[in-house]
Parts: sequence; structure tokens; C-alpha cells
Amino acid sequence: MIAIVMAVSLGVPARSLAAEKPKTKANPAAVSDATLYWYDGSVKRALGVSQSSIAEIDRTGQSQSAIAIRKSLGEVRLDRLKSNQSPVLFDKSAPGAAMRALPGGVIVTLETPATADAMDRLLAAFRTRTLRRIDGEGRRWLVESEPGLASLTLANRLHESGTFKSAAPNWWRERVRK
Repeated sequence: MIAIVMAVSLGVPARSLAAEKPKTKANPAAVSDATLYWYDGSVKRALGVSQSSIAEIDRTGQSQSAIAIRKSLGEVRLDRLKSNQSPVLFDKSAPGAAMRALPGGVIVTLETPATADAMDRLLAAFRTRTLRRIDGEGRRWLVESEPGLASLTLANRLHESGTFKSAAPNWWRERVRK
């Protein structure tokens, strides 16, 4: 029930959040919480995993993913998340910071502008492609990735390649009321 209240307060569509047993298929990007990180520009930030909640991503018929946070039925196991689920994450360096989830996609920033064709050529080595340009100049792009830890892994790989100025997951963040 807490998840439904959170979903409504976060402005996501209400839907059945009944407990489901996770599929046993392992997530290929599964790693321990101790190794999770992301790049905020050039700063590497450690991530923690909520052990009480998971995020469910609904992409059906929507231009943007809807996120619903639901209470976990036990310890959150990163290797047991379904393809439409993301761990609920937080920056370890900022206690009390808003929750984060990974609905899919990576935001890539270039030193110099590029066309969509040029971006797709750069991204071919990473087995992904552009979804759309984010800015008018062609320096920032939304890149395709699966939801969940796959997008975090891809963002880190793109950033660490040195090919791009920066790469970060296309984060969903909890709305914090002021």
C-alpha cells in the first residue's frame, strides 16, 4: 500500500502493484552494491541500493517511462530483477538525497557537435544507437539502453572509453517537495 501512495504522490499512474515473485533469470549486468557508481561529469560517485524498494518501469504506450516504487518482499537481489525493474539507488555521498531509478537510456555529451549519423558511427562499437538529440547544437544525445543496471553499465562504459566528454544514466529522480 505504501507503494501506491508513493506512486500517486510522485505523479505516476496508479496501477496494480501486487507482489510478484521475481523471475529467476539473472540480470547480465548484476553487480554488488559495493561496486555501483556513476559519473557526474568527471566526478565518480558511489551508489547505494535500497534494500526495501524496487522501481517498476512501465513503457507501454507512453513517450516517457512511468515509474512506480514498490516495497520489496525481502532483500533486494540485483541478479533477480526483471527486465522492467530497476534497483532504487541513492548517492552514498549525499545521505537523505532523492531516490533514483534507471528507466533506460544514457545521456552522452560530446566536446564538439555531431550529426545523428556521426553519433551512430561512434556508438556502433558499443552496440547501441542514438534515440534523439537533446540540445540544439548536437552536443548532448539520448542513447538507447535497456532499463535497470544495463543503462548504468553502458553509461560507465561510454564515459570510461574516453570517446565522449561525459556519459551518465538517464536518471529518474524522486520528486522532493519543498
